[in-house]
Amino acid sequence: MAALSLAVVSAPTFSGEDPVVTPQAGLAETLEAQRDAIMALPGVVGTGLSRCDDQPCITVLAHQPSPELERKLELLLGGHRFTVVQTGPIHAYPEGR
Repeated sequence: MAALSLAVVSAPTFSGEDPVVTPQAGLAETLEAQRDAIMALPGVVGTGLSRCDDQPCITVLAHQPSPELERKLELLLGGHRFTVVQTGPIHAYPEGR
């Protein structure tokens, strides 16, 4: 069984123009620039930096992965390596618990 190392970071705030992702942008910069758009995709519940086949990659946590989700991620991530991990439903605990 493969181990998943995931560094989840908070959502960025932007001012001015939308960020542009280029193939030269690093993984962290790409994730930061595209996190809001990724999190807005149906079924996505989280993002992070991880390793795929012993190479750095972006990990997207999704309730139910689909070919359509992967196509959208390919466009958003500008050719960077990524993986989609199926999580199933995730529910937040009520406050105070």
